[in-house]
Parts: sequence; structure tokens; C-alpha cells
Amino acid sequence: SDSDTDSELGYQADHGSIENNTTASSTAWETASSVEAQMVLQQRKRKKLWMATVASEFNRKPVGKEWVQVAQQSNLLPTPLTADAVAKFLFSTPNLDKTQ
Repeated sequence: SDSDTDSELGYQADHGSIENNTTASSTAWETASSVEAQMVLQQRKRKKLWMATVASEFNRKPVGKEWVQVAQQSNLLPTPLTADAVAKFLFSTPNLDKTQ
């Protein structure tokens, strides 16, 4: 076996410590990755909530400026407003009543 060969050659390898270091390193990486994934998920949820809020405001009164202000406050639309940004927003936002 490998341990017999190592012993015969005078090596005193501690296989457990190598494994433990690898495990600790993997765990740290997985934890950091998990935290980052949770942050991304929270950001997506907030954006989805804001989009639903703006869509509701738009559907309530599409001619008014309230929905634009809410979209700008939530960083879904830029300040100052551009026609291109509004067009992209209207095209890509779900649940907008575009028949009004």
C-alpha cells in the first residue's frame, strides 16, 4: 500500500491534514459563494417587487407621471428620463396593461 511505501522511505505524511485543509478551503469558498448567491437573489426579488409596484401604478393611471416617478425612485428608469429607457421598460416589464 501507499502508506507502507511511504513508511519504508521514511515519509511521515499526514493525509488527514491535507484533506482537512482542502475541506476547510472548499467550505469557505462555498460559504462565500452562498452568501453572494443570496445577495443576488435578494436583489432580484427587490427588483421584481419594484417592477410589480410600477406595473400596478402604470395600470392604474398610465397617462399620469406617478408610475414614472416610482420607476425612477426604484432605479428602474434613469434620471433624466430618456425615450429609449421608457420604451425598453415598457417592452420588458411583465404585467403592464398595454391596451390603455
